[in-house]
Amino acid sequence: MKYVLFYIIFFFFYICFGQESKCSDFRNGTFEYLDLNENAPKAISIRYDSLQIDSYPEKKLKFTSKLRWLTECRYELECISVNDSLMKNQIGEKVIVQIIKIDGNKAFCHYELEEGIIREFVIIKIK
Repeated sequence: MKYVLFYIIFFFFYICFGQESKCSDFRNGTFEYLDLNENAPKAISIRYDSLQIDSYPEKKLKFTSKLRWLTECRYELECISVNDSLMKNQIGEKVIVQIIKIDGNKAFCHYELEEGIIREFVIIKIK
């Protein structure tokens, strides 16, 4: 009976706190981004504690954003620079990203645009 109770308590804590501890695995590293909503170009991101650099090799675009973690699985990105003069209007724009589900080295995420459109994407940790 003691063992059954132990496994029930262990399972409860794993369900309640398991994902949050895994979200921390996505705070730093190199990632590939896959957009689930449209045929968007592949992005490679390098993320440090408070900075994220997004590169789109096909488009020769590079964005640098301030990164601020709001909770264990939710963060805000604010664009601070971009290498394309046509995209300068993105500087100062903010987006809040929520990690919804984690499966190994993949994090399923979404963010909402101002128009109420929800964008879904997958982050794959490379390094």
